[in-house]
Amino acid sequence: MTSLGTAADVDDIAVIDFRFRPIGARSWTPSATYHYLDRMGLEPCPSFVQIVDEHPDHFVGFGSVEPSDVDEAVNAVGELAALGMRGVTVDPSTAPLSRRFNDRELCPIYEEAQRLGLIVSTTMSCLLGPYQDDCRPEYVDHVATDFGGLTVSIQHGGWPYVREALGVAYRQPNVVIVPGQYVHYGFPGSDDYVTALARQLPDQILFGSVYPNCGPLTDLRRIVASWDLPPHIERQLEPCLGKGWLKR
Repeated sequence: MTSLGTAADVDDIAVIDFRFRPIGARSWTPSATYHYLDRMGLEPCPSFVQIVDEHPDHFVGFGSVEPSDVDEAVNAVGELAALGMRGVTVDPSTAPLSRRFNDRELCPIYEEAQRLGLIVSTTMSCLLGPYQDDCRPEYVDHVATDFGGLTVSIQHGGWPYVREALGVAYRQPNVVIVPGQYVHYGFPGSDDYVTALARQLPDQILFGSVYPNCGPLTDLRRIVASWDLPPHIERQLEPCLGKGWLKR
């Protein structure tokens, strides 16, 4: 996560970005980024071609584990916590041994993350998994029920299962949704995210730029402003992690 500008840049609102990949992250190469930007009809953010220095006062680190070998993944979760990571990404549908998120074999990973106070982030959309229904948001519902002390973040917002994802968050206070590009760029169902943000789920829908798979970051701030949210909710959208999702 990172601040997207100074207070003067964004009308005295400090923006928290829940999905921001540093340049050079192994999972995203320039060619992969340009491919997805082209599919969304976007120009790359100018800073994509720059070197990003380390700013520990601006960034909160999340690690990732490859969950095919559950014992190794549990050990890796502990190592990430020892390194000061605040969360862990678990994407079982794209692992060499593909599983769904609620597979009982994965429970030791979630149990360890809960014990260590780490957020579990998982990516759910039609782009993940060998089959589209491998990423149905209901699988998060199962995990959130069984591990009530664990916060789970649904990246990609569960698209195209938008209403199902919103329903999971509505019934599970320990689930947050980061729709990213699926709310920013007019994908079908994007209005449902905005409606839920304005009414039922103002604390559980988080801003995530999906950088560098996005246009200029300043444009995203204008997109959020175009939703005409009530002022108290618009101001709440960016800093809502401060309400306890990330315990200091």
